[in-house]
Amino acid sequence: MPAGDRSIVIEVIDNGIGIAPAALPGVTKAFTQVQGGLDRRHEGSGLGLNLAHRLMMLLDGSMEIESEVGAGTTVRLTLRNASVEASLVA
Repeated sequence: MPAGDRSIVIEVIDNGIGIAPAALPGVTKAFTQVQGGLDRRHEGSGLGLNLAHRLMMLLDGSMEIESEVGAGTTVRLTLRNASVEASLVA
């Protein structure tokens, strides 16, 4: 980050099933599921990425998603001009 930049970047990384490139544009829509129907092996309502994206919009932030099928997903949330400095490693 450039000097004086007060952005906070939070990355959430998993090594799950990943998301196919063709599915990435729609994953922030409410109730979107990467797998559907009877072949779903993972729980979830399809709201997590939608809520994160909406929160970033409300906070004038941004959200980037990188994913590879079979290798996992990285979601990067950036809050610009943040007034709180924080560091969290899980």
